[in-house]
Amino acid sequence: MTYWVQDAPFGTLRQAVIHLGECPLCEEGKKKNAQDQWYGPFETLDAARDISDGLTGIAMRAECRCARKAVAQDVPTLAMLNEPLFRKPEPPKEKKAKEAEGKKLAKAAAKGKGKSSHKARYAFIGVAAVVLLSVSLYVFPALSVVEASNHSASSAPFMIANDSPIPVTDLNADCTVELQPAAVRLQNTHQQLADRLGSKNNVTIPCFAASGGSVPQVNGVTVHVTVKYAVFGIHHVEQTFQFVAARTKDGFCRWVLKS
Repeated sequence: MTYWVQDAPFGTLRQAVIHLGECPLCEEGKKKNAQDQWYGPFETLDAARDISDGLTGIAMRAECRCARKAVAQDVPTLAMLNEPLFRKPEPPKEKKAKEAEGKKLAKAAAKGKGKSSHKARYAFIGVAAVVLLSVSLYVFPALSVVEASNHSASSAPFMIANDSPIPVTDLNADCTVELQPAAVRLQNTHQQLADRLGSKNNVTIPCFAASGGSVPQVNGVTVHVTVKYAVFGIHHVEQTFQFVAARTKDGFCRWVLKS
């Protein structure tokens, strides 16, 4: 039993077909047209397949029915576009190099993505901390009022204290002096208190200078002090304090924090 490979026309292209030597379409390579070319004989089907796979310019590869009956396995019957029919060729070295390079780039990209995810996580934690502190300052205001320990300066009966653990910036005060109960506005001024007020630090409220200083001269005068400041330079917070000139049992006038 011998095998032959027929290289024959396939329209305007070429086809390679494996036959048994005893096939009437082969007759041991003697049955051919003017454009046919036979390769063989080969003792095994694998040897014929090697030759068929090695032919170039082939549009279709096939096995004659006679050759398929000679083996006890089902094999593909045709292949197109000059692809080997029976065994998959090894990928070329260039392809292997490209695949290796692609794997390396994918690994590097995955590593970079991991670093980016860590950075994004830390950035999110930092932003969340800033927002949490800012919200806490809205709920629990940072500033409080304390009496000045030294009243030698007639304009400083009270001071603003920063009770928060972080500094605040851009402290401004809008001062309004009114006469009660007539509700007559006497004066309205804007004061720059401090560019930065650190934690546990104090700053003088200068608004009393326009209404008699440390000791009020008239009973019933009200001073409204609205303090505005920034947290981390972006979140502006506002607190309002109210002071009233009241007369004591001894007949002296003094400023009292109302709210």
